[in-house]
Amino acid sequence: VIVLAGYLGGRGSALVAVAGSVIAAHLVYWPIARALLGVGGWVVHILVFSTVGLLLAEGIHWLQQATRALSDSEHRLRSILDKAAAVVFLKDRAGRYAYVNSEVLRVSGFRPEQFIGKTEHEIFPPRIADAMRANDLRVWESGAPITTEESLSYNGGPTHHYIATKFLLED
Repeated sequence: VIVLAGYLGGRGSALVAVAGSVIAAHLVYWPIARALLGVGGWVVHILVFSTVGLLLAEGIHWLQQATRALSDSEHRLRSILDKAAAVVFLKDRAGRYAYVNSEVLRVSGFRPEQFIGKTEHEIFPPRIADAMRANDLRVWESGAPITTEESLSYNGGPTHHYIATKFLLED
């Protein structure tokens, strides 16, 4: 009850659940507990139960705050990247696109699903895809950033030349 109340309603409802659980436990189990534990044992049991409940409620509250802060931070970063006039993308080690910003979509005329989860070889002509992959592998192998000129051609359209800076993101 305490954990569910904490996740659903935050700190306040979790504290109410702790108090309610303590009162309910006291009313329901007091006759049995008095016989088995004695008054002192029952008081210790209720104090331990309450303390654990309060710690759970507080832990859930801090976890929810951290989750919200992380979500807000990710949202701000995506907003910045989407408003940038530069082509910005993230790839995994296999060369699959994990993120493309709005400038990539504008220049290419593609939708996000035409990039996400795909490699450059699934999107671009072999000559361009091979060059892009070679640059990616240079970064993966050396661990050092590189700045190089790359070219893109989408669906037989004009070729776009740009300066690419590629680097590894640290976990």
